[in-house]
Amino acid sequence: MKRKWILQGRVVSGSRTAAHFTQLSWVQEQCREKLGFAPFPGTLNLIIDPNCFSALGEIQRVDAIELIPPENGACSGKVIPLSVEGIKGCIIIPDSKVNIHGEQLIEVMAPVELRASLGLQDGRRLTLSVDRPGEILLTAVIFDLDGTLLDSIGIYYKIVNMALTELGFPEVSAAVMKAAARSGEFEWDKVLPESVDVEQSDVLAQIQSVVEKVYGPMFEIEALPIPGMKSTLDGLAAAGFKLGIVTSTPRANMGFKLDQLERNGTLSHFAAIVTSCDAPRKKPAPDPMIECCRQLGVALENSVYIGDSKSDIESGKSAGMTTIGVLTGFDDLDTLSREGPDAVISSVAELKTIIDY
Repeated sequence: MKRKWILQGRVVSGSRTAAHFTQLSWVQEQCREKLGFAPFPGTLNLIIDPNCFSALGEIQRVDAIELIPPENGACSGKVIPLSVEGIKGCIIIPDSKVNIHGEQLIEVMAPVELRASLGLQDGRRLTLSVDRPGEILLTAVIFDLDGTLLDSIGIYYKIVNMALTELGFPEVSAAVMKAAARSGEFEWDKVLPESVDVEQSDVLAQIQSVVEKVYGPMFEIEALPIPGMKSTLDGLAAAGFKLGIVTSTPRANMGFKLDQLERNGTLSHFAAIVTSCDAPRKKPAPDPMIECCRQLGVALENSVYIGDSKSDIESGKSAGMTTIGVLTGFDDLDTLSREGPDAVISSVAELKTIIDY
């Protein structure tokens, strides 16, 4: 696949001053000559994610094309060719003297009205891709399971509160549960009342008994595939990518989840499935990624890992892989972005905006 710089952000309304610039005769002429299209009046405005600032700076140094005004004193600028969901376009980099937006907001020109063509509203997340010199041999795509391929994070919240209720303890919020799971291991003492001494009681054994009783039936009924997951996996498999799963689920609990993949016809796509039992250390250590790539017979640098939590991104990055976060599971955009993934997308259904297949 082509090397790409990935820029991501959310659509916002602009100052509505760009239409005049995009329709100047010399801008139209130079865009036709240098970009291959004449811009539609106006621009699309995006607030860029903070983790994309360094990439944007590098793009400006390497790929910017000058638009040169015909006379001194006219507003000059640079453009960066890119594509927006398959539509040819460019980022406008105005002269610093007339840049009213600052570094966080960028303007995108295209031969069509992007808002109307793509059905964009304010707040919509959008991915822009800029081709880089050379190619990268991407041979494997590896996925987390819960919250990435299966819509199952809410099930864990239900199970925790069911266990607490059965033992006579008050329920807790999803935010409290997230804090308890932040390290990758669920810390029950953070959801239990302070009066409970987990070291000196059999409460954990009682909780485990409840969890074992409800875990299977809950996942069998409620752990549905993420919408669009099947078409993405079918497309990747048809394109010849090797597919794998790396999950923190113990192997003993995998049957209920893999049944869902079997039912929707995607389980056969995976040549390697690595559970929490199959490597010396769990995520966020790199060990599970290394083991999965070993089983697939691929190099780490030719693989991408896709997951919904900060530990997924940490694990993939520490193994030297490309990483992509998805917003269908455990962590939100801010949390994922702080880990510096190569991209964050709404779900695996949008993977085609990042990977060519």
